[in-house]
Amino acid sequence: MPTLSGAGYGNYPVQNKTYLYSLLIHMLAAALIVAATTYVANNPEKVQQQLQSINLDLSDYVFNAGDSGAGGGGSHEKLLPSKGAMPQPARQQFTPPTVVMRNENPKLPMAPTIVAPDIKVAPLNVGDPLMAIAGPPSNGPGGNA
Repeated sequence: MPTLSGAGYGNYPVQNKTYLYSLLIHMLAAALIVAATTYVANNPEKVQQQLQSINLDLSDYVFNAGDSGAGGGGSHEKLLPSKGAMPQPARQQFTPPTVVMRNENPKLPMAPTIVAPDIKVAPLNVGDPLMAIAGPPSNGPGGNA
């Protein structure tokens, strides 16, 4: 953008009230930060009491590693894992992903999967919404065109 006011070649129209809205929102955010900091500085006993009332016992969620220190998957090989594509996600895993196949001719072959939700990503139609022509896909000419 050649100027802050939007004057120039082929720019989007600029509304001056957006600068006012931005200034007001930033001032409100700064006032909230100052108010919260002042409250914490002037009332340390209340803040400490509220923090102590929060239950921070996470023992139900922490995994007990055991005595042997084993686990974590892998085959304990000296080489790093080889590069490849990620396996497909599935709700239930029948075949874990492995690079080295132990059985070359299984009776019931299945694709390796990982247990993860199947996330569907909508196809993105990215572009300039103010363009008059919906022509072929293009990223534009760039900054020095």
